[in-house]
Amino acid sequence: MGGTLQKEGEVGFHRPEYLDGGRLNVGTGALDYQGSEYAFGVRGLGAEGIDVADIEAKGEVYGLERLQDFSGTYVRAPQLTVGGLWLKNANGVTIHLVSKQSAILILAGDAVVIKLNH
Repeated sequence: MGGTLQKEGEVGFHRPEYLDGGRLNVGTGALDYQGSEYAFGVRGLGAEGIDVADIEAKGEVYGLERLQDFSGTYVRAPQLTVGGLWLKNANGVTIHLVSKQSAILILAGDAVVIKLNH
């Protein structure tokens, strides 16, 4: 991912339901893209370091050229700056997430799965 990243949108993750050890079972979020907000479901995002029942995260979305490219399986991407969790899907969409609290965001498994609600 050479060059400067151009931010295409923002995301927020809200009130997920966690399993033991901070592993995310099911969560929800919102994508702010081209002036509209789109709800999505998420699976596989975890956190360490706080009471995970209260975790919320926010972030930026890069490389999103078409809305349908947002859904998919995200794996850890090479970290471009200090802090947060960088994820990338097969469509070339990159998400940089940071916790709104003092938690460390982690992958609860091998990947994070995001699916836009229709």
